Amino acid sequence: MSARLTVWAPSGMPEVQPGDDLAGLVGDLLSADAPDALAEGDVVVVTSKIVSKAEGRVVRAADREDAITAETVRVVATRERPGLPPLRIVENRLGLVMAAAGVDASNTPEGTVLLLPEDPDASARALRTALRGRFGIDRLGVVVTDTAGRPWRDGLTDIAIGAAGVAVVDDLRGGADAHGRPLTVTVTAVADEIAAASELVRGKTAGRPVAVVRGVGELVLAGDGPGGDGPGARTLVRPSADDLFREGSAEAYARGLADRRGEVVTSSSDESAVPAASGGLPPEWIEHRRPGDREPVGWIRPEGEGWVAVSLLGHDLTGPVDWLTAEEALDESGLSWLADVWTLEGDGGPLRVRLVEVTPERVVVQTDDFGAIDVPVERFELPWPAPARLRPRRPGDPDPEAAYLGPRPPLL
Repeated sequence: MSARLTVWAPSGMPEVQPGDDLAGLVGDLLSADAPDALAEGDVVVVTSKIVSKAEGRVVRAADREDAITAETVRVVATRERPGLPPLRIVENRLGLVMAAAGVDASNTPEGTVLLLPEDPDASARALRTALRGRFGIDRLGVVVTDTAGRPWRDGLTDIAIGAAGVAVVDDLRGGADAHGRPLTVTVTAVADEIAAASELVRGKTAGRPVAVVRGVGELVLAGDGPGGDGPGARTLVRPSADDLFREGSAEAYARGLADRRGEVVTSSSDESAVPAASGGLPPEWIEHRRPGDREPVGWIRPEGEGWVAVSLLGHDLTGPVDWLTAEEALDESGLSWLADVWTLEGDGGPLRVRLVEVTPERVVVQTDDFGAIDVPVERFELPWPAPARLRPRRPGDPDPEAAYLGPRPPLL
């Protein structure tokens, strides 16, 4: 038997104002679109924006960032954006994790912002009750949507933040797949799928905030009260104990760093920036290993509110940047430079050398033997971080036969 899904979004919804009868406006819109606007098993989908406007969730806020802060109960991740306000992924009062706490500054009067409905599930229940009564339909679902990003994917999609009369998940656990294998983890977020399907016909800027989804009658509940309204979309919020992405990567590193700081003697700001003369690394420095072979390529240390990438030689590769930029700098630096020819400068002139050992305790170099076993070499021990007189070779450096006339570093 074939399956069919029909989704449409009527045009003509007037601008919603605070205090408007939203159920009346939606009902008029659907009736004007077709005489048999709704049928048993249909789902009416409405955007959170028109629900918020009708419920008077337009608030004065000179600064949208202040409104985001007020609606935030937990910061998940923050990223700086040149020329723009910082991107903030937060948990809001509804338990939803999304950018900007769901605070919307578009299509609102100057100096105001639009907050999400105070209780989207209650809004969906009220709208369902009114539409069931108006159209004489028992099995009717209502979904309230908002736009959100997803941890593993680029782009945005609509999700269900409120629901009534709809089974918000299809729990297939305990069943079997087409080959008879047991299903143990499959729970489909069907209310989110309904929300996303409706967005395809509503559009973001087309002025069609209402849609009807037909063909998912098996998910639509009958009757009123808790049994008919269903559990609501709030049940789709993942409990914190099961949330594997409760923090952004930089925030997780920062928390781990703070935990580690609690286990060691607090050092001065100068000591946290430069390793102690006796050798070893400050506890605040975090080793970074490149993807793939997991070879260490340096460290990342805190500085102010940012992070600095530090090479294996102890040299800063960046100024204070965000965590991901510091990682990228170390990955790009790699390890190939360990095999390069270097120059060790002294009072008497430069000497061509190669790196033999690089650790946070010392740097050891030796004169280049050009791969010949009969060429005498000398080794020199240098402090770490490597001094500036150890540098990559430059065009115009003398040939290796040039005399080194100045005092030499102590021999090993």
